[in-house]
Amino acid sequence: ALVIIDEQHKFGVRQRANIRGKTIAPHCLVMTATPIPRTLAITVFGDLDVSTIAHLPPGRVPVKTHWVPREKMADAWDFIRGQIDQGHQAYFVYPRLDNGVPGDDDTEPIKAATAQYDYLSREVFPDHRVGLLHGQMPTAQKSAVMADFHDGRIDILVATVVIECAGI
Repeated sequence: ALVIIDEQHKFGVRQRANIRGKTIAPHCLVMTATPIPRTLAITVFGDLDVSTIAHLPPGRVPVKTHWVPREKMADAWDFIRGQIDQGHQAYFVYPRLDNGVPGDDDTEPIKAATAQYDYLSREVFPDHRVGLLHGQMPTAQKSAVMADFHDGRIDILVATVVIECAGI
């Protein structure tokens, strides 16, 4: 018996207990690239061995992440627009599907994919093909959106974290 858990920090405590409670306890391989406190605690105090992948697969280009302050967003939009005009694509990942959930400090709502899709497609990139992908879509529709993005029929994809399951 073998259980493989990708992005284990999203795997719930109840699901983990349910697996451990089976008659035959399976071997578990858990993977994560996010060192959240629970993951670290399970590693330090639990029965986990750590393996580290120290090198990218051959031919894989390192990802560059840039933080843009709010007052420079127009520059970021222009940069993305220029990249799309050169034939590249972009995708945005949001933690929520719908609005209305306050942020950690209760002063600003957490950005939601549906609202950002509306904003990006109407206000920021009205001349580009913007698609939406989220977990509440039927499987066939999610597959169609991913195929459209893969084949270049969508320039900008706005998604929830379901994008991780979809293979981007």
